[in-house]
Amino acid sequence: MQVINMSKGQRIDLSKPDNTPLKKIHVGLNWKERVSEGEKFDADLLVMLSGANGENLGVDNFVFYGNPAKASTCGAVKISEDNRDGVDREGEDDEWATVDLEALNPAVERISFAVNIFEAEARNQNFGIIEDCGIRIDDQESGETQSSYDLTEDYCQYTSVLVAEMYKKDGKWKFVAKGEGLKGGLNEFLNRFGFKA
Repeated sequence: MQVINMSKGQRIDLSKPDNTPLKKIHVGLNWKERVSEGEKFDADLLVMLSGANGENLGVDNFVFYGNPAKASTCGAVKISEDNRDGVDREGEDDEWATVDLEALNPAVERISFAVNIFEAEARNQNFGIIEDCGIRIDDQESGETQSSYDLTEDYCQYTSVLVAEMYKKDGKWKFVAKGEGLKGGLNEFLNRFGFKA
């Protein structure tokens, strides 16, 4: 499978080379810390399941390190354990999620993936200390990589970044590279889905 290297704003179908839709997806997030003498950073993957226009489907559809089950209520979205040390995993995903598109609650039409720096304000940290941050989409059934997107802009004024989204259109799932910095961090991410942080 030829890997699609995406640019910001690009949209693609979540499909195999023969155009059949992907069913089970592995979403890998990777990053590296720039050389720093300050406190180690803790970046976390945030996954929000919502309606077509970002409608709030309840707190149980926010999958993150504080979700004890590390999974959505329907069980279709699961995430890795929290990587708290910020250490480069040397080729392995720093944090990841799996998505079973066929097992999703029918009300879910959008899945948002963000990276947030834990306690960024208290630690005086921002995305300026992170480099080589990117997301990768794998066909979980074959293990082949379908697409990838690297954050190439300067995000030093942000503590969270909405990296990418999956969304359903005309019955088919698509993927869009967002690369949107969030100055308000985790609170801003939650507020856009109608949660009061």
